Amino acid sequence: MKQINRQMDSGYGESKIVGDLEPKQEYKFRIRFHRNDDIYSAWSPAVQVITDKEPYYGENLHKAVRNQSMGEIKTVLSSGNIVADVRDGHGLSALMTTAKLGQTDIMEMLLSFNASVDTKDESGKTALMHACFHGQLPAVKILIAHGALFDDYDLGGSSAIHYAIDSCNCELIEWIFKSGADVNCRDRNAGWTPLIRCASLTGNSIVAMVLIRNGADVNLQDSDGKTCLMIAVVNGHQQLVEVLLENNADISILNKSGRTAYEMAVSLEKRAIQKIMNPHDSVEAKRDSFS
Repeated sequence: MKQINRQMDSGYGESKIVGDLEPKQEYKFRIRFHRNDDIYSAWSPAVQVITDKEPYYGENLHKAVRNQSMGEIKTVLSSGNIVADVRDGHGLSALMTTAKLGQTDIMEMLLSFNASVDTKDESGKTALMHACFHGQLPAVKILIAHGALFDDYDLGGSSAIHYAIDSCNCELIEWIFKSGADVNCRDRNAGWTPLIRCASLTGNSIVAMVLIRNGADVNLQDSDGKTCLMIAVVNGHQQLVEVLLENNADISILNKSGRTAYEMAVSLEKRAIQKIMNPHDSVEAKRDSFS
């Protein structure tokens, strides 16, 4: 127990705030009054008080989440001092953090305390986008079951569907389109479909086959008029070029500069891809080697 003698400030105030006290600590206070003529009143009888427990802050929740302490998470959220969507130092809600890590048990608890699936980080990404980018199918299923939307977009114009393509998790990608998502949806920046994004970023031919099997149009063009075949050619994704050609990619389509995918292969000296796109090149190459 601590006893503190405090002199009231001058004036006519009826209360005094005492700071820097420790939580859950018992104190005794006495007061006296000071008049202008340097005369002091007697000290009052001691008044005993006990300070409250220190309130929870956002960091308490995020620390409990990092430690995967279900009991502490429940205690913090049950206190009523903290909402489930409070952000950490990186601007992420606890639901976003657990979604990208696939911590489904913690996600369920956060959602039971009204964590919002619509909350966005500083770049406009939702928990669903984080889960999709990291290939966390169980987390994606939970978020969709709680109302998360695939057709929401971040500040860069990409949706959760586009981030799922980056994960190269074919099981997740397959599930998304079996659930009814639009396999030919476009982003709001370059007009990329999931297949065009695949050609642009990873060039993963297996992902491309999953997309095509689920109805992806191989001949759609982005805002510059480029098809996924053109982009695969430019990036040198030979195996992807083969997959696209086997699935009726049109080599005669022109981009906005009036060039075809084959002309791009020629100008960039992608000789192996040229041979795939035009068998005549293979004959010419052999002829040159003997000349």
